[in-house]
Amino acid sequence: MVPYKSPLGYKKGLDGNLVIGKERAPVVREIYGLFLAGKSVRKIKDVSRPKGI
Repeated sequence: MVPYKSPLGYKKGLDGNLVIGKERAPVVREIYGLFLAGKSVRKIKDVSRPKGI
């Protein structure tokens, strides 16, 4: 069981564990893709902010 609020792209399942939230999965994939491509947190923020993330 997860003792905190769900992070972006996830929600709590019926058992209290995290499950991927399908509606936000594309956003999470994009953020992780930028991170794995070596982009800085600032660059990820700059790309995400205009999209309302």
